Amino acid sequence: MKAPGGRTQWELSYVSEFAAHFYPDDRILTYVRLGKDPRLGRQEEWTEEEAQLLRVELRWADAVIIRPKEILLIEGKLRPAEYPEGIAKLELYTPMLKNTQEFRDLMPRKVQGILVIPIEDPVVVANGREKGIRVIIWKPRWYQVFVNNLSYRARRPARYE
Repeated sequence: MKAPGGRTQWELSYVSEFAAHFYPDDRILTYVRLGKDPRLGRQEEWTEEEAQLLRVELRWADAVIIRPKEILLIEGKLRPAEYPEGIAKLELYTPMLKNTQEFRDLMPRKVQGILVIPIEDPVVVANGREKGIRVIIWKPRWYQVFVNNLSYRARRPARYE
């Protein structure tokens, strides 16, 4: 998928392809806004500038899959350095989904956070399990094309001297 500026949206493609492949019969929503405008009910406490800064930080899940007995909250990360960020986002987003107006009628269902990554990182998998987040290892066919598009700096480990 290309963004308006011509830049490939790798993670959106990754999550969309994963969801379509494994959950073809379920309702799939991508790039889903979670929560509400932070000013609601608190206008007197923030200046307009502070409220504007917080609105920039409205949270967006990569995908939400609505299944008959559960709701899957999907976060996809292609770069291993970003895997911990995916766990942290799911930890924050899972309770937020329950307070998102569009999903309130579905809330008797269990909400399950899922991090989708192409390369297994045992530390991240263990951390996800500890936090109740499922980690799924899935590598798309085009993964090597993605890696080839990374800068040299992004493909090599940091050097410590």
